[in-house]
Amino acid sequence: RNAYGLLHAAISPYISTDGWNIRLPQKRKKEPYIPTEQEVKDLIAAVAGTKYETPFKLAAYCGLRRSEICALTFDDVKDGYLYINKALVKDKNNEYHLKPPKTEAGYRRLKLPDNIIIEGSGPERITNLTPAALSQKCRKLAGGKFSIHDLRHFYASVLLHLGIPNKYSAKQMGHSGDEMLRRV
Repeated sequence: RNAYGLLHAAISPYISTDGWNIRLPQKRKKEPYIPTEQEVKDLIAAVAGTKYETPFKLAAYCGLRRSEICALTFDDVKDGYLYINKALVKDKNNEYHLKPPKTEAGYRRLKLPDNIIIEGSGPERITNLTPAALSQKCRKLAGGKFSIHDLRHFYASVLLHLGIPNKYSAKQMGHSGDEMLRRV
């Protein structure tokens, strides 16, 4: 599809493509992958004691998006809670900057699990990693089987397994409704 789009865009100003009868293959829907509990344990064990440990735990055990993880500051951790109020994203110049969540549901307070220890204070980010660096490391350690975003799927499945109603799970994950949980 991409090759056809590029070719068509490049030659259509010079050659009429009206008579072309090209049938492209159907797009295939990618099924979301949910890592197993053992795969998550193995991933966390592989990064234990490294700069990746806390970010991967935040994805797997709090359901945070990679952009939210990278935007967290020590000031966003208070009295055992995480306050999610920003994301680290790329702009049109391919440079990272902080921005508020896309929707009001993106602002949330989450109880920090006992297995995640964040020590420090002040406005510094808890990790200097970028969302792309987190993705790259997760894919490498998982052998390409799953991504850091799939750790959110793992977290959602844990909430479902615990019997947490979708309405509350969606709120925990920063969705404005439970449609995403039902669909994915």
